[in-house]
Amino acid sequence: MDAGLSAVLGATVGAVGTGGAAAITALLSRSQVRFQVDAEHERVLRDSRRIAYAALVEALTRAMQATRQCDFSVRAYHAAGETRRQESQEQITAEQEEANRLHRALEPHQALVIIEGPTEIALAATEAQRSLTQYALSVTQYLYALNLGEPADTHQAEVNQHRDAAMHRQKEFEFAASRVLATRKQSTA
Repeated sequence: MDAGLSAVLGATVGAVGTGGAAAITALLSRSQVRFQVDAEHERVLRDSRRIAYAALVEALTRAMQATRQCDFSVRAYHAAGETRRQESQEQITAEQEEANRLHRALEPHQALVIIEGPTEIALAATEAQRSLTQYALSVTQYLYALNLGEPADTHQAEVNQHRDAAMHRQKEFEFAASRVLATRKQSTA
């Protein structure tokens, strides 16, 4: 083989090697950019979910506290004598109004959680809100029954059952939110 042919072959191999290396580098950098974009997207999604979930937990907690206060006042109303019932009735009405306001304030938080998803969280949030609403309704029914002179035992048991269910559903939502926020998207690259 003469020197000219060797030089041409060497230059060809060098050019192909350089081009191949450039192509491999380009593919690897594209994969790295995709990984970085996916990681940033996941972080933004997780942050927006964390904000939505925390806001709903805070709203649920405030509504639960107001409903429990109303529940406590209805029980005190039941135990009070006739002379103190009028005074208690006014306090209960004010507490019910506050609890109702806080229940209505749940709706935008609930909607945001449903939008942010995933489905597991949307369902858990819906159940937490539904259970809390049933608890509030049972407290109102208990008060209504007392005003009608009905026996309180059945209503007290129902209120206790709904209270426990509402607390349980809120905890289930909190645990589901924690699981979703802790789960990382599996890389498919």
